[in-house]
Amino acid sequence: MKKILLLQCLAAFSYTIAAQENLDAVNPSATEVPMGYGVCGTKSPGVEWEQAFQSQIANYENNLSRNGNVQATVTIPVIVHVLYDGSTEATVGKGANVFAAQVKAQIDALNDAFAGNAAGNANLPAPFAKVDANDIPIRFCLATKDKDGKTLAEPGIQRIDWKAKGWTSVTNGNGFIDYYDSKVKPTTIWDPTKYLNIWLGDFFTPSGGNKGYAKFPAASSLQNNFGNSTGTSKNDGVVMATRCFGNKTKFPGGYYANSFNNGAFSLGMTTVHEIGHWLGLHHISGDASCDNDYCVDTPPQKGGNGGCGGGLNWHCPKYPFQANQCTGNPNGEMFQNFMDYTDDYCQSLFTANQATRMLTALANSPNRKLLGTHNLCAGPTDITTIEGDLSSLQVYPNPNNGNFTVTFSSMEKSTYQLEVKNVLGQVIYKESVTDLIGSYSKELNIAGFGKGLYFISVKEPKAEITKKIIVY
Repeated sequence: MKKILLLQCLAAFSYTIAAQENLDAVNPSATEVPMGYGVCGTKSPGVEWEQAFQSQIANYENNLSRNGNVQATVTIPVIVHVLYDGSTEATVGKGANVFAAQVKAQIDALNDAFAGNAAGNANLPAPFAKVDANDIPIRFCLATKDKDGKTLAEPGIQRIDWKAKGWTSVTNGNGFIDYYDSKVKPTTIWDPTKYLNIWLGDFFTPSGGNKGYAKFPAASSLQNNFGNSTGTSKNDGVVMATRCFGNKTKFPGGYYANSFNNGAFSLGMTTVHEIGHWLGLHHISGDASCDNDYCVDTPPQKGGNGGCGGGLNWHCPKYPFQANQCTGNPNGEMFQNFMDYTDDYCQSLFTANQATRMLTALANSPNRKLLGTHNLCAGPTDITTIEGDLSSLQVYPNPNNGNFTVTFSSMEKSTYQLEVKNVLGQVIYKESVTDLIGSYSKELNIAGFGKGLYFISVKEPKAEITKKIIVY
């Protein structure tokens, strides 16, 4: 498990009226956006929320330091509510009733982004590569069970005929946020303490407009939802334009917005952007020219590429861009950051401070802190044994405090794979034992991953065995 050096995301606050107005600024509506451009409809919750969140960041960093700066990976189960017009799109794969492969392509793109593997990440300018978070211990999976505990026929997908529901503004990009919050979400949301809810609506057109919006994480110490900008049990999650969801490289046969800007929003980075908001990130500009996103490792930016306002950029500038146009940005603007408005193919990083914010949200927010603990992702659920040499597998002591010994023997020369997984199916230890004949013994220590149930498996081409381990 990766050790992450998490820089403290504390910046000097400016509690002026102007700062408050900038933080609470609403992004341009679709009618203000030039042809072929896209915006985010997420609204920042403001200074009071940020004060509470900064306190949570400090506590998170202190706790992480006491635990040796090791953060276990959290895998977030996702349910995608696919909204389609049953009168014209009843067939799966037609229009907004997208193929499951398009949904899977988006999850894969999300995991690439959080693992630091987005296209272009390996070629970041040196000043930005130094603050790149790289592999953030957050992953996403398509939920395997529905809200009643039944196995989903299509993992992570609920298909909803919005026409049959009598909804009228699902595909209208103007004023759609209130409609989704009041009509669509309350009747379709799955428990947000268990699932990341994503709604797909076909409201983005070749002329541009809103691409999506998200709810910021609720701050546990505060009781209001800050002008409906933070998530509640009835509205928490992300709303995405169907044609900006997925990844055309991973699944070319999807329903994408390819007809303008060379498919600028068809690689899944808009969803990465909105989930950044859902995990507590502001726009990199702070929603105003040279303003504050409360992360000291993201340079302030003047923005304006392509005519974009609010300190943000459209399209893809060339590095360095707008150097020294704001105090503290000698290397120019970090338009490669997922929290800008730039095209998908030039976005490729979160910074270390941004990672801290997202992990803080997962550790503290009421609708975030239990995610990944309900066994809703695919993974081992019971002991599986195949007869063969591996019947000699022993684990002792068991239960244990995280320190244990594993032994097995092989009567014929073979290569074995030894893995330890948590209950989410995530591999926390892996080793290849090559050309083994005779006995094998290994002392392992997984105490740093916490108490709970784990699974150890040993496999070779003809046999596999898995045993439970209880760490107390």
